[in-house]
Amino acid sequence: MLPPILREGKTLYPARGFNLQNLVTFKPYALIAYSLSRMKAGEKVKLVHRLYGRKRGCGVLNEAGGYKIERSHMMAPLRNEGKINHKTRTG
Repeated sequence: MLPPILREGKTLYPARGFNLQNLVTFKPYALIAYSLSRMKAGEKVKLVHRLYGRKRGCGVLNEAGGYKIERSHMMAPLRNEGKINHKTRTG
């Protein structure tokens, strides 16, 4: 019942003692956008391999619990955003 409520946005009128927040655990995510336009081709490849891994699911983003949205956008748990930022800058 909970997924349709969240997906369709139905209004609930609670019974006494009912608290929807006790059923749902939302975790804050950071939307990360980046640009590779000023990088050389070799640097771009290194960064993309660091983020996503050479094989799917073995990069920094996956280790942090994040995922790719589109070409230059990704989502990562807010608590791990700093780890991704640090590892992509330092290598």
